[in-house]
Amino acid sequence: MKKLTITILAIVTIATFTRGSGSFSCPEMQISSTDFLESGVVIGIRTRNSIQRIISQNKPAVCYAYKKRLRDNPNLNGTITVKFSIDEFGKVISAQTVESTMSDLELEETIVGRVRKYKFEKIDIPNDTTTVTYPFVFYRNKNF
Repeated sequence: MKKLTITILAIVTIATFTRGSGSFSCPEMQISSTDFLESGVVIGIRTRNSIQRIISQNKPAVCYAYKKRLRDNPNLNGTITVKFSIDEFGKVISAQTVESTMSDLELEETIVGRVRKYKFEKIDIPNDTTTVTYPFVFYRNKNF
């Protein structure tokens, strides 16, 4: 069984997007450095780009969870680092918080729950597992 460990840093900030006739505020996740995607040794089938693509597609769920918790704690910020494993079928088979500076168990559990629902591309390597450690970094934009 091949194992791949990838560490990706996402910075979540509050930004405003236009959707249809209205607009809404939403945290925006960004890779902290393009060097991360372009350098380093990757062993296994899944690429950093393929993993980041799925995480980016799921930004709205993370955004919603963070915004919801901001209502109860307007100064909420910090990092939730989630470690998760993906099987060859693209299913997240395990996910847990490995570190957090948020002091918000509800948000941590929600983020882990969202990650468990991620669907990645299927790969044709039986028993291949990719392990990802992903720090979600949250901070509130002063303009929010």
